[in-house]
Amino acid sequence: MTRPTLAALVLLGCGASSPPAASCSEELRGARAARCVGELAERVVVAAFGVYEDDALSDYVRSVGERVAAASDRPGVDYRFLILDSPDPQAWAVPDRRVFVTRGLLAVLDSEAELAAVLAHEIGHHSAGHLDHLADDLAAQDWGDPVGLTLAHSRDRERQADQLSVLFLHRAGYDVRAVSSMLRALHRSADEAQRGWARRHPPLSVRLARVERAIDRRGGGDLHAERYLRHVDGMIVGVGPRSGDARGENARASVTDEVCTASECPRRLRIRRLVAPASLAELEGCAMNEERALLAMINAAQADVRLAAGSIVKCIGH
Repeated sequence: MTRPTLAALVLLGCGASSPPAASCSEELRGARAARCVGELAERVVVAAFGVYEDDALSDYVRSVGERVAAASDRPGVDYRFLILDSPDPQAWAVPDRRVFVTRGLLAVLDSEAELAAVLAHEIGHHSAGHLDHLADDLAAQDWGDPVGLTLAHSRDRERQADQLSVLFLHRAGYDVRAVSSMLRALHRSADEAQRGWARRHPPLSVRLARVERAIDRRGGGDLHAERYLRHVDGMIVGVGPRSGDARGENARASVTDEVCTASECPRRLRIRRLVAPASLAELEGCAMNEERALLAMINAAQADVRLAAGSIVKCIGH
């Protein structure tokens, strides 16, 4: 998955008002090292991005993650799933069975099966032991000196996590075609910086070809698109109070839907079903002009392409 380097996260965390501890003990090994590194990594990312506060949505993501984890190669392992308050579509795993997704990622996905595919990929890294060696290495590092700290995986490990995501989705009863549609959604939403990172990983065409060969051997399963869209309906989309650096954390508590000006109110995902054929450009009140690019991206549709009656559209509003 697209993820920042741990170095970048440490730099962001050190810029927070209460930076996390600088390091774990170099004497820690195995499970104790994983626990320390995982806790420290979580403090870093929470200091950098904040947690997206929505209990119902958090419970939903956790339930999907637990369904996938139960179908993994380590079914008895408990995972911690956390939604970060960032508009950038990202997901990544850290030691001690922790998996992070951003609300920006949830905005570009279209079904529960695609969410399960994201979580299956990250659980795949855990299940295959890709993070085990990192805990021992990172425990001995000074996290105040971010040189060399990274959670980027090799191409072989990303390929293995892709294959495991298909397997785990199939076992969990989801539509495995969601793995390829999820990869396309992430590629579509990636900005230039994220695509530069992706160049160190298998190209999308290669990943899709391998995944689709695995998908061909498995079929059926649940998509649960409408259930997913019901859960993300109302979620903050784009730059929110936390991610708007000019206002910062103080604005998070003071700017709410009940007491805010039109310019301050957070923009939210609003799900609509078309009663007649229309293009995104033709839909009134679906987004402001400056949000048209974001609207097209989260809907995977060009602004002038007409959508059929009955189509579900993600709008942006208050």
